[in-house]
Amino acid sequence: MQPPPMTQYPPAPRLSVPLWGKILLGCGALSLLLFLLAVFGISRIMVSGRSSLQTGFCFQSARAAQRGLTLYAQDYDQTLPLAKNWVDSATPYVKGKTDFKCPALRKTNSDAYGYAFNSKLAGSRQSKIVNPNSVYELYDSTNLTRNASDPATSLPIPARHTLQGARRGEHKPRQGNVIVFADGHTKFIGTDGTEGGDALLEEAPADGRSPITPRRP
Repeated sequence: MQPPPMTQYPPAPRLSVPLWGKILLGCGALSLLLFLLAVFGISRIMVSGRSSLQTGFCFQSARAAQRGLTLYAQDYDQTLPLAKNWVDSATPYVKGKTDFKCPALRKTNSDAYGYAFNSKLAGSRQSKIVNPNSVYELYDSTNLTRNASDPATSLPIPARHTLQGARRGEHKPRQGNVIVFADGHTKFIGTDGTEGGDALLEEAPADGRSPITPRRP
């Protein structure tokens, strides 16, 4: 016995979208894409802006801490403090204890300090430092303890900070660390060893100008 023949149904009619409808769909898709790209771009700008602002705070904090060391030396025959207690020695010469703490670390570890003092300069007379404009005195460090010191060997790698447009005419972000030199000027040093930060950060004057008034111990 043969099976009954299959019932043939006419093909479903195709929906015909008019030209104006296709244009509207295309415009809608393009608008959505542009909106998503704009949101992504704004988000990146905001993140970059926050990062640059935070680096600026770190810049000022490290500069204030080094200024405390300089003021200490002025009271002690131009001699820098010992490595084992440099923070304790310089504390009376800064506005607040937080100047010795890197602002970039406060959210993740409020007890972290994050700056190290060059142990080669400990107990040295400032006038005896050779080429102070190229000698690291205070810098970002992986040693987060109070009174951290070493011969400039603990710089964070990868670098701690990300700065958008670290150099004039440059737009891509760069990673680097904040360094204060023995003559008092401060720089953002990239992981490639190049200096930057001049476009966004005010360089500390080398003549020691500061609004900080020392509090004699």
